[in-house]
Amino acid sequence: MPLVDYWRVPEQRLRDLWEQLRVRQPGDTDMHFEHEVPVQRGRGKSSFTDLMIFADDIAVAIEAKFTEPRYESVAAWLGEVPTTNRVDVLEGWLCAIEAAVEASIQRDAVRDIPYQLIHRTASVCCVGRRKRLVVYQVFGDSPADYYAEDLGRFAAAIAAPERISFVVLGCACRSTDACARLERRWDAGERGLGEDVIAAMLAGPLLEFGQPVAIPVPLDRA
Repeated sequence: MPLVDYWRVPEQRLRDLWEQLRVRQPGDTDMHFEHEVPVQRGRGKSSFTDLMIFADDIAVAIEAKFTEPRYESVAAWLGEVPTTNRVDVLEGWLCAIEAAVEASIQRDAVRDIPYQLIHRTASVCCVGRRKRLVVYQVFGDSPADYYAEDLGRFAAAIAAPERISFVVLGCACRSTDACARLERRWDAGERGLGEDVIAAMLAGPLLEFGQPVAIPVPLDRA
């Protein structure tokens, strides 16, 4: 919900995004919510990026974060005895990244990286653009440290800053009265609020946002 509410005014949001990414504002821009990229090897679910933005020779994969915890690591996803199919799926994603950035990735270096980050990065690498960015758009007052840490470790494992960049975009927000009423109903145990949330979003913004701020991602080369 925060992602859709934030991007309901795309023209201004895009200007803010390019400014924070230090990218000269491009011309025509295409935006695709829930952008699907199928697995590149093996059998499995497609990767659905929350928002993929295409502009000139740039592609930006935006993954929205709000209240969810850290996703499972590659090692946890593979399991103690990895199946051949899961190994193939992971290898397909990693090879897609390597082909795009023209750099190799040590397999042991990604075991503690969230598996979701691997296939989101591969998704943006599967499109024909010269420059690619992966952005964690984190809603709330203070993004958890592990967002930047995870991105930094993966950026170091890829080591191709001229081909792909990783950014945490902090977006402070607070609830409007309409949103607060929905939150109170949820906290009281009411479920099945989907239609009411949609109706409220169509009526107007549910959140008020501050200016987005790009947070430095430290490269962890340990």
